[in-house]
Parts: sequence; structure tokens; C-alpha cells
Amino acid sequence: MVSATASGASGNATANATGGYGSGPETATATATVTSAASGSAAATSESQGPLGTVITSATAPVGGLGSAITEANISSPLEAVILNEGEVYSVAAVTPGGPSFGVGGFGAESDGSDASLTYDATADLTFLTTTTEDIYLNLTSGAGALPAGDTFSLTFGYDINGEGWVYSPTFTTLAAADAYFNNMAINLGDLNAGTQTLDLSYDFTGMGDAPSYMITYNTSMTSVTPTIPEPSTWAMMLIGFGGLGFMGWRRVNRAKAAPAA
Repeated sequence: MVSATASGASGNATANATGGYGSGPETATATATVTSAASGSAAATSESQGPLGTVITSATAPVGGLGSAITEANISSPLEAVILNEGEVYSVAAVTPGGPSFGVGGFGAESDGSDASLTYDATADLTFLTTTTEDIYLNLTSGAGALPAGDTFSLTFGYDINGEGWVYSPTFTTLAAADAYFNNMAINLGDLNAGTQTLDLSYDFTGMGDAPSYMITYNTSMTSVTPTIPEPSTWAMMLIGFGGLGFMGWRRVNRAKAAPAA
């Protein structure tokens, strides 16, 4: 595990961890933290690589007082739970050859409570092998967050399979819309030939207020959760309805939140 800390008028901290290059389970974790700073950023990257696959995670937190970036990259090892606190962003992912899925992971971010509009970014890049030609699914298995009264957030998620081009979700600004998208929904990545597959994911969260937050989990598999993601035109119509349901979907979660299991 690698960690870095910084403080001061403008604080910047960067942590990079590398693991793997072996034949068994491998883990790399990194944490970068900035405290008591008016500006700056915390950035962390973790990478594990081996004959069974490669996984790279990154996260960047801006600083409006405090900021923390947490990353974990595993091959064949279970992911550790992440406790999400104010000013934090995380990206955790594992390649899981021989299991029910090719890979699992999660993203999350919580604003630092400074009332400034801050954007938290995270990515995950997974390389894994498939042995047959099959439809491969990106399953969005859970989503949960908090939006205290008077706070705002926006959230966008994207993916790119085998360098074919990025595809982005709508930008979510209510818990109701985000929950509907990220809880038990599947994206069909296509009928992929057997061989090496590369899946890149991105998560962008902007929050303003006391402590808006949102966490998601995902996996990639030959088996889909249902229903599948609607066409973009269908989502546009659904989001109009979600706007009216935003107040009804409001809920508060505990200040210390554990990332849901993937």
C-alpha cells in the first residue's frame, strides 16, 4: 500500500501503487490525502498486472479544504470495503478470471462540505480474456447516494470497449434518476470474439453543499442482469419523468457510508 499526504495553502498529493507481475492473486492500493488546504488536488493510481489480466484504477479529488483519493487494483483477490467520507473519491476494481464474472469494481465520491462546486473524477481500465465468442455485458449492480436539502450534484458514467469509442450515460442530477440507472441494469457490450478484451470506465461527480454523494458497483460478465439499458431516446423521456419525482426520491444516508458489495 502506498500513501501520500500534503497540507498548506495549496496542497497537492500523489500516490501510485503497482502490484502483480506474478502468477497468483495480486493487490495494489494507493491513498492520497490533502488536509487544511484552500486549493490543490489529491490523486491516486493503482495497477496490478499478470498473465490472468490487468487492472488500473485512478481517482482525483479537488481540494476546497480537504481531499482524498483512494484506489485499489486486484487480480483474483477480493476487493476491500471502502468507507466514504467527506472530500473523498475512490475507484476499486478486480479482474476475476475463473469466477462468475470477468471483473468487478466500484466508484464513489462525496463532496467536502465547503459549499464549493467540486468535480471528482475516477477511472478503471480492465483487460481480461474470453474463451468463446459471446455477448458480454457491463452490469450496473447497485447505486446509492445522499442529497441533503439545498445541495446539488451531477453524475456522468461512461465506458469504452476495445477502443471502439466512448459511450456516456445521461447526466444525472437527482437520486431517483441515478438510482434507476445504476441499480440492476445491463449494458450489452456486443458479440465479442474470443481473446483479449479491454474495458475502460469513467465516473465524474460534481457536488456542492453539505455532503452530496453517490456510489456505484459494476461487473462485466456473459450473464446480464435485467432489464437492459433502454435506448437513449427512451432515457430522455424517462428523465423528464424523473425530474418530477426527484423530491420523492430524496433520502439521507449515514455520514460514514460503506461501499456496497459488487
